[in-house]
Amino acid sequence: MDPISRFVSFGSGGTPYQVTNQGWISVLGTSDGDYGREIDVYQSSNIYVCGKLNSQAFVAKYNSSGTIAWQKVIPNTTQARGISVDQSTEDIYVGCMGGSYDISVAKLNSSGTIQWHTRVNNSAYTQLAGLASISSNRYMVTGKTSINYGIAYHFTVN
Repeated sequence: MDPISRFVSFGSGGTPYQVTNQGWISVLGTSDGDYGREIDVYQSSNIYVCGKLNSQAFVAKYNSSGTIAWQKVIPNTTQARGISVDQSTEDIYVGCMGGSYDISVAKLNSSGTIQWHTRVNNSAYTQLAGLASISSNRYMVTGKTSINYGIAYHFTVN
């Protein structure tokens, strides 16, 4: 079995620990092309990872010691390609792909419950590249379509 992802704790200044002083490693997934894609941290304590697991988008929450708190699959998606954690509420926003013609954004709370999941349908092939917070409650996803080479969708969370 090939692990999909290895999450490694780094020392101060971004220098990886030597193997003898390694912080922690966590393995999640199978050899079925699964992978971790993006990572974000909530106030230096909880670590959130998204990617592809069993041909669906997943989100996982780890504590700072590397213990997994929960792992969730976002239904009707094929992979997650962006994640952003709101630093005031610990809400998690995940940019997903759900086939050849749409991208979607899901909001989860810190317990992993999906609060909402909305699709951005398109009549052309659409590929999500990433998701980022621009300010409090405002996010942007970016990617490409077969119509043109770049897209950007902006949304505000109410």
